[in-house]
Amino acid sequence: MAPRRRVLKAAKIFVNDGASVYDCTVHDVSATGARLSMGIFQVLPKQFRLVVNDLGGHLCELVRIAGNEYGVRFIGLAA
Repeated sequence: MAPRRRVLKAAKIFVNDGASVYDCTVHDVSATGARLSMGIFQVLPKQFRLVVNDLGGHLCELVRIAGNEYGVRFIGLAA
């Protein structure tokens, strides 16, 4: 498991090639994944694109849901 660092960054989740976009906050990040939160619970697909201000974009796989917090694994870079 890669070490995580605490951050508080605004980000956007893009679903279905950008057909749906959700605002979220990144609370911690590592080289392999991140912990996100959203204002309210949203059903997210298994894979989506995450774009984090100052950190760039990643293709993500959803690995954990706890209320309105989501754990994701980075599976690639996204534009």
